[in-house]
Amino acid sequence: TVGVAYLATLLSPAGFFDLSKIAILVGLGLLYVAIGTAGTRLFDRIASVPAWLLYFGLETLLAMVILLFGSFYGSFWIITLPLVSQSVSALPRRWSLLVCAFVVVFGFAFPMGLIGGWSSAFENTLFCLAAVVFVALFSEIAVRERKVRAEVERLAKELAQANEQLRRHAAQAEELATVKERNRLAREIHDSLGHYLT
Repeated sequence: TVGVAYLATLLSPAGFFDLSKIAILVGLGLLYVAIGTAGTRLFDRIASVPAWLLYFGLETLLAMVILLFGSFYGSFWIITLPLVSQSVSALPRRWSLLVCAFVVVFGFAFPMGLIGGWSSAFENTLFCLAAVVFVALFSEIAVRERKVRAEVERLAKELAQANEQLRRHAAQAEELATVKERNRLAREIHDSLGHYLT
């Protein structure tokens, strides 16, 4: 998503960036992606809400710097959407909603208000909010589907174990029935022979 936002912005025919500004923006974007990649792995292992909130706060503020430095030109605002998806995947719902609100306010509305004026920021924030809601809902559906799939796999594994136990019990029952039948026949033969001898 970050790569697409950068390509769409920097390759735009109306682009006004000079080479030094492009280099700084690309450096900031690489830092954003590096923190996003390494941070996701690190905080996934830590699995702590405060650690995740620190990660999302840092990434949102870095996105805000990118937006401000790029003068809110083009599609840079799209880089905030992966944060929304990650928050839905990593955090409980109330914290995820807080992160989404933080992303909308500080990753979009605040920089837009500083650059383009607050009335323009309000109108464009509604557009951003629609994108954030869409990404959050889509991510929630994906998370639920992943949980359901994991539950189905767990139940299938339990069912396979139960079937294996059932097969073992059936084999034991068959063997036990065979032993009982042999014992019954042996008793009958013994009783018949004893009766005959008597």
